[in-house]
Amino acid sequence: MKKIKLIIDIFMLFILIILYNLSFSGILIHEILGILIWLLFIIHLFLNYKWIISITKNISNVKKGVKKIYIIDVLLFITFIMLTISGIKISQFLFTSFNDKDLLLWSNIHNYASNISLLLISVHLIMHFKFFYTQFNNKIKNQQYSKTITMIFIILSIFILCFNILLDKIKSIFINKIDETEYISDDYNDQVIEETGEDNKEESVTENNDEGDSTSVEEENDDTLTLSEYLSKLFCTGCGRRCPLSNPQCKRGESQAKEATDDYNELYT
Repeated sequence: MKKIKLIIDIFMLFILIILYNLSFSGILIHEILGILIWLLFIIHLFLNYKWIISITKNISNVKKGVKKIYIIDVLLFITFIMLTISGIKISQFLFTSFNDKDLLLWSNIHNYASNISLLLISVHLIMHFKFFYTQFNNKIKNQQYSKTITMIFIILSIFILCFNILLDKIKSIFINKIDETEYISDDYNDQVIEETGEDNKEESVTENNDEGDSTSVEEENDDTLTLSEYLSKLFCTGCGRRCPLSNPQCKRGESQAKEATDDYNELYT
């Protein structure tokens, strides 16, 4: 029975790693694995139902460590329910008939629940250090190596689980820095234009008149954004990841990119 529990737990962890790293799987696989993780979770509950019933009945008398694990597991169960409901509301393949009109709201709920569940899973793994240590030590028969391997296993698992969120945060910071730099640059250019005075403006007008209409057309074309530049300034509202429409990562983003392309063609062609 213990071996079966361990296999189920490891398989669940593997599925969770793929679920929390959407870029590894894509939307369709993400939704399929969302169903699979619930099936595994039900099996996990069934295999541990005696422990759950025992702790629930005697929650006031159990040790603090066990009580903390129990509370973390209950909170994790609640966040999984929120993840499932919000996931169905923003589904792009399997549950589109249940989609809600306010996709951005449910996307934000899904993202917040995802972040909270990641934190709880990380705590859950850390609090089960003794369990993993015992399993490794039964195989290795060396306490020091078992402790080291257990620590590496937990730290690596948490890092891989959080990898996609860390990557998104870095990407978001990078994009914000670029936007801030562009804003400062534009503000500086506006200041320079104001400080040059009317003399430079008159000189510019005279030069433009001498060069003729062809130069004006060229300058007008230079100021026109390319399609790629236009799309890169717009972001998908399908979820909280804020993928630029120049590189959409989902079906909904592709649809928004197509609409933005049509808007671009109306504006600039």
